[in-house]
Amino acid sequence: MKGIVEHINESREEIYSVAFSGVNDKDGLPATVEVHVPREYAKAFENFLDRESGNTVVHACGNTNNYELDF
Repeated sequence: MKGIVEHINESREEIYSVAFSGVNDKDGLPATVEVHVPREYAKAFENFLDRESGNTVVHACGNTNNYELDF
């Protein structure tokens, strides 16, 4: 039987801060959004970020893991 900590860890979401090109704040800098991704899709989302680096993604970092992408 799984304990409560194991259930919490399995259901946890990874959180990323992502700056998309074409979405600028009042200072003209890329606006950053927070994206919540279910843990089982985190690697696929990171692959998407890597592929889109320099296209639609300007910068991304994981708030709950050590992912970092800087174009």
